[in-house]
Amino acid sequence: RGKRLWLVTNAHRDGFAIKAEETGIHLLVDCVVCSHDLDAPKEHAAFWRELDRRQPFDPRRALFVDDSMAVLAAARDWGVRHLRAIRRPDSGRAPRTIAGFPAIDIKYMGSAIQQKFEDVSANTLRPTFSTKMGNDFKAQWQQTVP
Repeated sequence: RGKRLWLVTNAHRDGFAIKAEETGIHLLVDCVVCSHDLDAPKEHAAFWRELDRRQPFDPRRALFVDDSMAVLAAARDWGVRHLRAIRRPDSGRAPRTIAGFPAIDIKYMGSAIQQKFEDVSANTLRPTFSTKMGNDFKAQWQQTVP
C-alpha cells in the first residue's frame, strides 16, 4: 500500500533500453532511474542527493537492495535505513558470504515483483512516458482499471 518499486542502475539509459526490450523488466517497476541521468554513480553521495532532489523519498522508510557493498555503503551514508545485500547476484556462481549488511537470496524477493508481473500480464498496468525520458523521471506507470 503506497509503496513504489524503483529500479536504480548504473547502466547507461541506452544500454538499459536494450535489456528492457529483451526482458520487459521495466514493466515490473514504477520507475527506472539510470545514474548517468544524475551525472553520478550510485557509489557517490552526489547520486543520492540528486535522486532525492528529483524523486523525493524518505530514506528512513526506504528498502534498498543491491549486489555492491560500495553502493550499499553509499546508501547507508545517505540515510537509507533498510538495506539488503544480494547473496547470489550471479545464479551461475555459489552464494557469497556477506559482511556488514543483512543478506538475502533474490528468489525470496519475488512476491511484490510477481504481483507486478501478473498485473502486466493481465494488462492492468499501462506505461506512460514523457517525451524526454532522461532527467525528468516521468517514466512512471499508472495502474488502470481493467
